[in-house]
Amino acid sequence: MNWAIEVADSSLEFDYGPKSEFYATAGIPEMWIANLRTGEVEARTDPVSAEYTTIRTIPADGAISPQAFPDVTLQLSDFMPPANA
Repeated sequence: MNWAIEVADSSLEFDYGPKSEFYATAGIPEMWIANLRTGEVEARTDPVSAEYTTIRTIPADGAISPQAFPDVTLQLSDFMPPANA
């Protein structure tokens, strides 16, 4: 697996903690956490042991390209619902 995406609202604490550690330990190169409360996506890359060493927060009006598909650019507004925070 090259990329994991978690869509989170009630599971945010688990996704930012144990689940992120699990994916990093498994060597998944990239993990996104789509935060339904804020409309943002947190992109975690460069896993070392049980943590990701690079973390970027993409705002609701931003765009992101997965490392596995660098020629693809995704606008968050195209796939994220409005924030419910």
